[in-house]
Amino acid sequence: MICVEIEFYRPAFHGLVSGGRPEWPPSPVRLLGALKSGAHAIVEPGLEQRAHALLDRIVTAPHPVIEAPLAYDLDIPDSYQDWTWVPDRVTDKTAGASLGLSCFAMDSSNRTPKPQGALALSGTALRYFITVDVDQADLAVLQSVAQQVPYFGRSQDPACVCVYESDEARYLSSGEAHDGDKTRVVWYPTPHDRGKSRGWQSNTIRWMDLNYERVFSDDDSINFLPPLPPDGYTQPVVYAPTRAGGVGQDATVIPFERGLEHQRIPSVIGELNRLLTGSGWRVIPLTVSAQAHADGRCVGVALTPTPSPGAGAEEPPQTQGERIAAIADWCTEHQKHFRGQAVGQPKALHPHRLRPHARHWASTTPMRAFPDVRVLAYETEREIFERYGVKARVTEASTEPVKRWQHVLSNGSYPDGYRQWWVRIECEEKVSGPLLLGASTSEGFGVFQPAQGEEE
Repeated sequence: MICVEIEFYRPAFHGLVSGGRPEWPPSPVRLLGALKSGAHAIVEPGLEQRAHALLDRIVTAPHPVIEAPLAYDLDIPDSYQDWTWVPDRVTDKTAGASLGLSCFAMDSSNRTPKPQGALALSGTALRYFITVDVDQADLAVLQSVAQQVPYFGRSQDPACVCVYESDEARYLSSGEAHDGDKTRVVWYPTPHDRGKSRGWQSNTIRWMDLNYERVFSDDDSINFLPPLPPDGYTQPVVYAPTRAGGVGQDATVIPFERGLEHQRIPSVIGELNRLLTGSGWRVIPLTVSAQAHADGRCVGVALTPTPSPGAGAEEPPQTQGERIAAIADWCTEHQKHFRGQAVGQPKALHPHRLRPHARHWASTTPMRAFPDVRVLAYETEREIFERYGVKARVTEASTEPVKRWQHVLSNGSYPDGYRQWWVRIECEEKVSGPLLLGASTSEGFGVFQPAQGEEE
């Protein structure tokens, strides 16, 4: 296994995808393109040929696992540039515009938006772990290629790139961030038709070579051709941050591009859980709650195993990947109708939120329970004791939202007369999440997170 490490000179990234959105984590094809440009920059003929041959080998490897810092969208507004065109030939329609110089005017009708998206990063190191065997001579060639890469993303992202052998397979398979750093995320690939990240395949290098010729060829008949689009030359991939869940199996975060309105949480989470009926998996909403400046919006979901007694053997990795892909596919198809603001990288998507270990807990979505606080306290304490063998007590319970992130969710057509409660719980000993209590948890009710200041 090799690691390609990009050390940014400053903690920011400006690489964009179609539509002007920042891309995070940067796709494998973006990495391959950077290495390809470095190979073309090598002036020694024999070394250049070896470099291109090594890149041909890399695209036969599985898509890399990516360890990246957390990213925060800066929401930089678009800038504008003027149309300054000269027509290829003068016609009745273009003569007036070209002779009148209106194409050089500064009026607003002659401007086009230029995306300026950018991300602030929690660190400067970005690592790609690629499962490919190379010897020391090949490694030296790849390092020579990396030294020719001046930036990664856009020209605003100067970086130092290096390649070295890595023995990180153990921590990558267990889902632990490097050195237990909570400011970093490990992203795992799953090929899927609706994936938004570009992965490589056998003909990706051919696509890059053809486009290189169209830009740098001395033959005017080739140089005049437009660049080839990536369709058919790259493979769509879903990247999701995977972490060990509180039940000892893997859990996967699937972030949304835009926030889900709190009124729709029960219907969306219920539909996703119906897709998982009988699979031994469940979906939990991830909301920006129980912290300073939280607003309660749903920014993604976590796919976690259901802790059922006498559960059967673990699903094979291929089946788990299919389930992750199915949920990601549904989210991609339906989140275009979400009306919330762009998600970015809030704390609700941080890895350690999937397996909290704490004594004090607060509900982040309202808990549906009997409309009497005494019955609520008794049933909640009994449920925790039966599930964890730990005594607990309800320290606070209210049916009235008093904080900005507390929202009443749609009750649907439940006939049981239960009310929605915001609850705080104190356990005698620390228990591991994810913690779901009360009725209708399959619709997103009763999700608990450690109270503010209790995260570990």
